[in-house]
Amino acid sequence: MPPDHRPPESGPDVEWPPEPFDVSDWPMPAGTAPDGRPLGRGPIRYARPVGWVAARSSAVELPEISRRRVLLDILLMAVAYLAGLAALFPVMLLWRPADDRWLTVVQTLSSGATVLIVCLTLMRLERQGLGGLLRASRHFWLDVVIGVGGYFAVLLVMTLFLIALVLLAPAFLESKMESAETIKSVFPDMTLPVAVLFMGFVALWEEVAFRGFLLTRLQVALKRWWLSVPAGALLFGLGHVWQGPVAAVQTVLLGLVLGLLFLWRRNLVPCVVLHAINNTLALLLLRYVG
Repeated sequence: MPPDHRPPESGPDVEWPPEPFDVSDWPMPAGTAPDGRPLGRGPIRYARPVGWVAARSSAVELPEISRRRVLLDILLMAVAYLAGLAALFPVMLLWRPADDRWLTVVQTLSSGATVLIVCLTLMRLERQGLGGLLRASRHFWLDVVIGVGGYFAVLLVMTLFLIALVLLAPAFLESKMESAETIKSVFPDMTLPVAVLFMGFVALWEEVAFRGFLLTRLQVALKRWWLSVPAGALLFGLGHVWQGPVAAVQTVLLGLVLGLLFLWRRNLVPCVVLHAINNTLALLLLRYVG
């Protein structure tokens, strides 16, 4: 043995090399989490991966808030939406377009912007990491591709769903046509650039509100993703019930897909891409195909 590696003393009671220290049982300082971070300094996650959903969702950043605060946050989100709708009335006093359906566009932009500002502000105040939700770091383009591919997968599933409904109950076809007419009566005809910008913004604020904000708070309250994702999808569909029953059911199914996609990729980029493509193409198809 080289001199610089020789133990300081020898004898039958000396073990060399010494065993490594086991610090797992050492007491932690007061006011710290099991991972050593101070309490109240950002989201603390305790991961017990059981199955695919739990394993993939262990890194989703949750706000460190109580269940009572969850109810308050959801209430503030609803109030922000109503405040955005109320902002339309002063606009109507100053501007009256030739096609009143453009007021619906202004109303959607106003309510969406208000909800987006409120949700981002609350997420910031409650130390929920915005970066992990709004960017995909080095996997950005992969998430974009996943969002595009996810749209075609959803399109296939929705088509099969509608075919099955029509075969089982032909009256659903009439209901679907009524939903299309309802949407056409609400939104004006748009050029491709205007439709892309408008529906891109709608997809952004709805994904931040329903997946980044609402879904994470439902998880804080319900503690189980298999409950939180369906609950969030139902609330997402409830917000689109004005389009008709068939469209509301389709929106619930879309909400399930977007919720699972959010858990899988752990950011909103693929959700926004899928959502924006779905909305834009649906709006353009209503205009050019009917």
